[in-house]
Amino acid sequence: MKLHGGTSIMDVGFVDFGMPFDSIATLETDASEPLTILGIEASPFNVAKSLVMLEMIKDRAVSARSVVEVWLSSLWSEETFLAFKKAVSKLRGKTGDSTHQVRSILKFWDKAGRMNKGAALQFKMKGLMKSPDSTAR
Repeated sequence: MKLHGGTSIMDVGFVDFGMPFDSIATLETDASEPLTILGIEASPFNVAKSLVMLEMIKDRAVSARSVVEVWLSSLWSEETFLAFKKAVSKLRGKTGDSTHQVRSILKFWDKAGRMNKGAALQFKMKGLMKSPDSTAR
């Protein structure tokens, strides 16, 4: 693989779609040459999440809003949840070189059900209250 200035992005650590979005102004792409993105990541969660978002981007029926919701939000629309589940299912059907940890995360996500807004907020608040950084005053 050759990386060329203006047509390539390389990101090391906490890889997500922030680097490509931040790099848009410096890219010199056109329709004849695809953009090359190389990400090196050690966190299985970040790898799994990036793979799912990439799979969602490949599906022209998935809105950009849904991809951004998966990237940034813990509360998703029904459309986003269904697109996420479809992408996870596709990834689980592929035999790739993902690590056991990444495959385990995808398996968990594939089996997970939809959580309503109230339950999600309650879960998040419970986690915040258990955090060593939270103190009651």
